[in-house]
Amino acid sequence: MRWKEIRRPLVAYSVLVLTYCLRAIPIRCTYCLGRLLGYLAYAVSRRERARAIQHLEEFYGERLSRREVRQIAKGVFQHFACSVMELLALRSPEKFLNRLSVSIEGLDSVRKVLEQGRGCLLLTGHIGNWELMAAYFARHGYSVHVVARPIRDPIYRKIVDGHRDACGLHVHYTKGEGGMSMVRALRRGDVLALLIDVRTEGEGRWVEFLGRPAYTLIGPAVLAAHTGAGVVFAYSVRTRPWAYRFVFHPALRVDPLAVRSGPEWENYMERILGSLNARLSAVIEQYPEQWMWMHRRHDPVRPDRRQNRLK
Repeated sequence: MRWKEIRRPLVAYSVLVLTYCLRAIPIRCTYCLGRLLGYLAYAVSRRERARAIQHLEEFYGERLSRREVRQIAKGVFQHFACSVMELLALRSPEKFLNRLSVSIEGLDSVRKVLEQGRGCLLLTGHIGNWELMAAYFARHGYSVHVVARPIRDPIYRKIVDGHRDACGLHVHYTKGEGGMSMVRALRRGDVLALLIDVRTEGEGRWVEFLGRPAYTLIGPAVLAAHTGAGVVFAYSVRTRPWAYRFVFHPALRVDPLAVRSGPEWENYMERILGSLNARLSAVIEQYPEQWMWMHRRHDPVRPDRRQNRLK
């Protein structure tokens, strides 16, 4: 049997065992364990390490030395390993969230939208710990819905579903009737959290992101125009072990349009998607160790979409 055939189930079972072991480990020790696992992942994950370094070099150019780029790349692996530890610890949400130190800025943006009886589209990226931010607000009385891809591996699915169920998150999958269930959630006046820096199939536009065109799905802009939901950009960043800052920007102006085509519709798309990508890019540049640089964000999804690339 080839290594690639056994690697995925081996890693999945290791994560499952680690999940149960974390119940016996003091919360303060899980962060040290996460940094150690992140260092090991950086050392052995040659493909992901090379991809992260390549993307960092493309973005920073000559502004940073190769040593500085590698230091950021190592920090990325350690950050996300710690994020995994945090999520595994959420199997006991009361214990973990009570320990977590959180500062919140701009939450009134969400409250004002919800007080108007509208749903709120909470848009963020792979920055900080987005799952933790959603879980935190779900445990503090907000009806929070998240959008996710179906997980094929049954072990991973058990771990992730257990975490989301324990925190009271409502999950909508990208396959099947996920689109209609998202519309219903927004029309009920709930919060729907979406990641905007994904590279996946679906209708989109090439919009600048981190200085280069990136294929950006139009789904959030369409949902806002279709449901009248408020659009709020938010992000989370780790400030120290077990401490986060959650930041909410003022709601974006969304004008319901009767026509879903033509120059007016394209201008609306350009404004919304451009604003969201610009805001996320600014956060990433401020906290580069907390974004997923191994993600192939600027690659085409399919060759036939190259024709829409920005000139």
